[in-house]
Amino acid sequence: MWKLQRWSDLEPGRCATVDYQISAKSPPQPLCPIALPQVAYSSCLSWEGGFRFYFIWAARVFYFLLCITTVTLQTFAIHWPHWGRCPDLSVKQDFSLIAYKGPWFEQAGYNTESVEGDKRCVSALYYIDDDMFYVQNRGIDNRNNKWGGVNGTAKFTNPAKKEAKLTVSFKFGWLTVNGPYWVLDTDYNTYSVVYTCENFLFLFHHYTVWLLSRNRSLSTVTQQQLFYNATYSVLTERKLPSALIQKADQTNCNV
Repeated sequence: MWKLQRWSDLEPGRCATVDYQISAKSPPQPLCPIALPQVAYSSCLSWEGGFRFYFIWAARVFYFLLCITTVTLQTFAIHWPHWGRCPDLSVKQDFSLIAYKGPWFEQAGYNTESVEGDKRCVSALYYIDDDMFYVQNRGIDNRNNKWGGVNGTAKFTNPAKKEAKLTVSFKFGWLTVNGPYWVLDTDYNTYSVVYTCENFLFLFHHYTVWLLSRNRSLSTVTQQQLFYNATYSVLTERKLPSALIQKADQTNCNV
């Protein structure tokens, strides 16, 4: 809160006293887990005092935006963002859409609906029609035990480079949502490591990782070892923590 002593109450020759204070009490957890430290200033109504006044209000606005962001991310079961801008990770070179097309099944990931427990049996089908690359995402919503999905398109972000940096587009009514889709590495036959990252508030980024296989089930121990050795090696080379990866649910898909 802030208090300003009225000019009529001041004695001649004295300057006004402005006290600003932001409570350090945190809002109820877990909505806003960040508490802004207590700030108190006292100064004359000068350029310096005005600067401090706007600094405090800017801090309040920034804190409010952080709270709203936290609520939004937690509402959609997304992890709290990471500090800094999105890193420019290396991706698969000479990427072939033709070799990549077909079904892919999520076996594990980070920051996805499947590993957060909202969905299971998540898969993506890529196909080419009339020189367009299409994607069909499907999964079972655990809340109602029904299949659902969304269709979209994908294209090279920079066609001249032929690298696996794609832009995917999905339509939700009149709204079109675009996002990055980077294939960090794939052998086209057994595994694919997909990464997407978005910057926001100029200071943070949040990212998602999918570990995909060509088969819904990795039925043998050998298949599982080969798959996770290959995909975790890709993460390690790009300094992405494999400890954050959680397994997805590909069971009870016959509904």
